[in-house]
Amino acid sequence: MVEAFAVASGKGGTGKTTSTLALGMALADDHDVTVVDADTGMANLLFHAGLADVETTLHDVLAPGGPPVEAATYERFGMRVVPCGTSLAGFANADPGRLRAAVATLAADADVLLLDSPAALGSKAAVLPVVLADRAVLVLQPTIPALSDGLKVQEYARSYGTDTAGVIFNRVTDPAAVDRIADRAASYFGGPTLATVPESDAAGAARRTGEPLLAHAPGSAAAEAYRTAADRIDVRAGEAGAVADRFRSALDRELTGYVVLEPQEALLLDGGEPAVITFEGGIPVLAYHTGSDRGGPPALADAATPGPYGVDLYAVDRSAFEGISVAEALRVPPGMPAERLADDPDLAARTREAAPAGRVREPPDRAGTADAPDRHGAVESFLADTEKIEAIREQAREEARQRAADWGLTDALDDPDGRDA
Repeated sequence: MVEAFAVASGKGGTGKTTSTLALGMALADDHDVTVVDADTGMANLLFHAGLADVETTLHDVLAPGGPPVEAATYERFGMRVVPCGTSLAGFANADPGRLRAAVATLAADADVLLLDSPAALGSKAAVLPVVLADRAVLVLQPTIPALSDGLKVQEYARSYGTDTAGVIFNRVTDPAAVDRIADRAASYFGGPTLATVPESDAAGAARRTGEPLLAHAPGSAAAEAYRTAADRIDVRAGEAGAVADRFRSALDRELTGYVVLEPQEALLLDGGEPAVITFEGGIPVLAYHTGSDRGGPPALADAATPGPYGVDLYAVDRSAFEGISVAEALRVPPGMPAERLADDPDLAARTREAAPAGRVREPPDRAGTADAPDRHGAVESFLADTEKIEAIREQAREEARQRAADWGLTDALDDPDGRDA
């Protein structure tokens, strides 16, 4: 199992790198964690983790003909850490396209991947960590510029099918102010407030000593807040790779048949019952969960339980589906099984592209009802201005689409044609 999280902010100075290492150490109590400094242009994680003098970094791995990523992986503070170099020459020589393969290699030996992401999203190298992640953790300060930039990052993430795990409000001097905006922020960002981390001199002292905050000041209020955040992140266990392999095989073979997904342990109610997904010409058509007796997208939700799964693929004659393929309640959008069960946005995009005309993926319902505007300060008023918020998000969505075309990442978009705009 593995889940990749992009730790992102959209604005420098929010404490993103401190947060990445703090979450890594906290999550390492229960998971195998690998932390990657994916900010190849403005890297500084190596200073926080006592790795300033190492010989091999991610810059070397991303260079043409560079060493394998294992050469830049170091055991530190109960987790594996992949630092990035800080030289302009190393940045210029790094090929961001090689990051995908490096992350895939690291994923084979981890439960959790934390990608310390660039603050800005103005280049392919900067946006790739968000593209590669399953979910994003947004590190924000409770200020209008930070919230505005965070909304842009979140919309970029959504454009590439990356959900939000939650928000960490960092360097907070007035916890009550965060309490007043937490519910509204959660509705906009699509994830809960994981923690409110107080401003702390210990964070700066930790960096100066080359240690993560949880190693330098484990008893501090800030360290305890990060432990709370880690406890609230529901790391999604499951052998998504096995599911992705079967779906990919069905697509490549243009399979007409079905896949049976059977959890190996009954971890949840009806969790031990299998789900069945049918394919026509390699494209998912119907889904049914035998435990819940539900079909269509609800069946996929029921099947998305903690793994591992047994996954079996069967080919049948097209005539076997006559009479059931018209069952609209069982139908699923073509890319949804790959998204919900395999955590593979690239495969989902390939599937949608290969689907027959008229069988497009339905956009998710992102509509929400805003509460009456609050009047407790500028930040609350900003979040209460739904028109302004939507304008920021729409601008970010359009930028994401335009830049994806420029960077050759259109195939990774969750909605490449802009239907969900």
